[in-house]
Amino acid sequence: MQVFQHMYLSHTVLNWLLVSGGIFVSIIGIGELFVPKIKPINFFAFALCTSFGLAILIYLAQSLDLNHQWPQILYLYFPLELFCGPLFFFYFTLLIEKNFPIYSPYLLLFIPPLLLTALMAPYFFEPSAVKILKIPFYKTSNAFFHVVYLFIYHNSETILLANILLFIFRAGLKFRKKIRKEAKNIFIIILFAILFFGAILFYLWVNFFPSVLIRKLSIFVSILMVFPLYFFYKRNPDFFNSIPVEQSDKYKHSTKLVGKDTEEILSRLEVLMVKKKLYTDNELTLKSLSDKLGLSPHQLSEILNDRLGTNLSHYVNGFRIESAKKMLCESPNLTVLEIAFDCGFGSKSSFNSAFSQSTGMTPSAWRHLHSSEHTKYASDIHLP
Repeated sequence: MQVFQHMYLSHTVLNWLLVSGGIFVSIIGIGELFVPKIKPINFFAFALCTSFGLAILIYLAQSLDLNHQWPQILYLYFPLELFCGPLFFFYFTLLIEKNFPIYSPYLLLFIPPLLLTALMAPYFFEPSAVKILKIPFYKTSNAFFHVVYLFIYHNSETILLANILLFIFRAGLKFRKKIRKEAKNIFIIILFAILFFGAILFYLWVNFFPSVLIRKLSIFVSILMVFPLYFFYKRNPDFFNSIPVEQSDKYKHSTKLVGKDTEEILSRLEVLMVKKKLYTDNELTLKSLSDKLGLSPHQLSEILNDRLGTNLSHYVNGFRIESAKKMLCESPNLTVLEIAFDCGFGSKSSFNSAFSQSTGMTPSAWRHLHSSEHTKYASDIHLP
């Protein structure tokens, strides 16, 4: 009797954990649509998290035998699982490649989920009474759909694994080509991908066992993979997108500046920073800045590296930090977060990190120390 009570309690606790996990993952996804200056990665995060969260909730409802109350949701988690594969690939790729082209041949990864979902459509449009009788859903007299549905039933997770493996392979190639700092960033993402891969493999492995409790536990393990990645990304938004294109080995030993007046280019670059204040644009890239100078990203990168001994990120952050120093002293009505955004930083955490590295103290500490020095900095921002 005690054994049955213990199992019942374990099932109950795990069910509530899955409900909470599915809801929170979905909320995380919806929250991605309300961030300032929404980017493609936010749309993919929304689609991935909501698909994953809803798939968990639908699976849980079905496992609790709620089919008669909600026959409309029967097996809807399969299309959601199928789309998680390419969504995972694009989201993780955008974490390490800020300028990854969305409209690329990799969009073909969405074809299998679209095709298989279309093939499942006849089942989803069946009357509720018929759907309940077809449990599992591959119980159909149509030989073609029986084979197709059987394939989906046993291979939806395999498609997800294939997309994760594709990302790991592609990111691994980039990992080999990058310098130490870049490689570290890519390695962290690859590690998260491997953890997800392991969680899915664990789920597939426990499917060979009749225990529903173990199967649900494996799903909960995959949920646990989401939260550390999400909160780490939110606290360190510049960590993943900090791979400086201009530091790639392919820019070394270049001769693309033959015939270019680098002094004149540096002068125009300083005007863009000091007068135009382009550093306040938190989406400023090597490509957009080089376009304004009439150069290629390759050429601008070489000038920054060879003439100034820096890269775009450090160069631009120098202006941002100097501007922030001035605003912290002269604008006591503005919060640190407002100053961070006004100076071009994408988040408070990235501002604090860059400011501390430059000055050895936090922005708040700097403001407190220099609060009485209203005219400490000149109005011009000097070249870092």
